[in-house]
Amino acid sequence: MEIKTVEEINQYIGSTVNPSDNPDTVYELYSVPSFELQHPEIIKGTDIGSSKITVEEGDVLVCKINPRINRVWVVKQHTSYPLLASSEWIVIRNLDIDSDYLKWYFSSPTFRNLLVSQVAGIGGSLTRAQPKQVAKYPVPLVGKEEQRRIAALLDKVSDLIAKRRAQLDKLDLLVKARFVEMFGDCKTNPKGWKTCCLEDIAEVGSSKRVFVEELKEEGIPFYRGTEVGALAEGLTITPELFITEEHYNELCDMSGKPQKGDLLMPSICPDGRIWLVDTDDPFYFKDGRVLWVHGISDNFDPVFLLYTLKDRIMADYSSIASGTTFAELKIFALKKCKVFNVPIELQRSFSSFIQSTSRSKLMIQQSLDKLEILKKALMQQYFG
Repeated sequence: MEIKTVEEINQYIGSTVNPSDNPDTVYELYSVPSFELQHPEIIKGTDIGSSKITVEEGDVLVCKINPRINRVWVVKQHTSYPLLASSEWIVIRNLDIDSDYLKWYFSSPTFRNLLVSQVAGIGGSLTRAQPKQVAKYPVPLVGKEEQRRIAALLDKVSDLIAKRRAQLDKLDLLVKARFVEMFGDCKTNPKGWKTCCLEDIAEVGSSKRVFVEELKEEGIPFYRGTEVGALAEGLTITPELFITEEHYNELCDMSGKPQKGDLLMPSICPDGRIWLVDTDDPFYFKDGRVLWVHGISDNFDPVFLLYTLKDRIMADYSSIASGTTFAELKIFALKKCKVFNVPIELQRSFSSFIQSTSRSKLMIQQSLDKLEILKKALMQQYFG
C-alpha cells in the first residue's frame, strides 16, 4: 500500500465566482452542509448570498464545519446547470483515484480522528478544519481495481444498513397507525373514550437520591436519563456507573425495586422515549432525571399504557412539560396526565400486536447490529 498526503493527490484548481454577477443563471449548488444533505440545491444567482467555488462531477467534498460529524460528499451532475460549492467544503480532485474510495476513506474513523485532533480543545469546542492542515494528512492508496472493489463493498453494506433502518421505521409507523386505528388520537379523542389521570391507576414518582461520591466502577448498574432513553429505543447499552449491592438493597427497601412491567422515562422526552422494563436483572436509576410509573392497575396492560402515554406526551408535550431552558416532565404533571380508559380486552389485543411486531423488529435489529459491526471491521481493515 502506498501512502501519499492529501496535498500530493489533490489536483483541484478551482475558481471563485460571484453568482450575483450573473443573476439570471441557474446553478446546482452544494451549499453549507446540513446534517442530512441529500442533494444539491437548484438556485438562481440572485438567491445566492455570497461568492462560491467551482466544482466538477467526481470531486470529493469534506466539510470544514464541526469535524466530529465528518460529512463527506461526492459531487454528481444532476442537471446541465453549472456546479458550485460553498467555501465551507474542502475539495479534493484526482482523476486517477476512485471518488467513492476517497469518500469512504475521508468518512472513516481514522480520518475523522485526524480532523478532530486538529481542532479539539480550541476554546472548549470544535470549530473548523483548516485546509492547510488537512493537506498534510495521509491517504492510503491501492490499485484502481482494488479501490473500486473496496468502495463497492462498503456501498453494499451501507445500503443494507439503510434498508434495515427503513424497515424498522416502517414497523414503527405501522404501530402508530394501529394505535390510532384502534383508539384514535389521544389529544382529540375522536372515539370518545373515558379518560383517567395516570395517578389514579399507577404509582408515579422517581427514585431515592444517589450522590456522586456513592457511585462505583462496578456493582449494580445505575442508569441516567441517557441510558433509559437508549433502552427505550431498543438499543444495547454498556453501563458506566454502578452502586454497591448493599446500597442497592437499602434503596429498594426505602423506595421499592424497579421491575419488569414498570415504565421509566427521561424527564426530557418530547419524543416519547419510554422504557417498558423487560429484565429481572437488578439496576437502579437517577432521581428526578428519570420518572417511574409502577404498581400499575390490573385493569391496564403495561404495553397499552406505554403507547397511550407515548402518544399523549408527543402530541401535547408543551402543555405537559415545563421549564425555561429545557422543558421537563415533572412528577406532579405526569400524575395528572390523562390516559384512555378502554376495555382491557382491547388493550390486550393491541399488546399482542405489539409483541408480534417486536419480534420482527428484534430480528431486523440483530441483522442491523451485525451489519454495523461488519462495516466497522471493514473500515478498520482498509483504512486502519
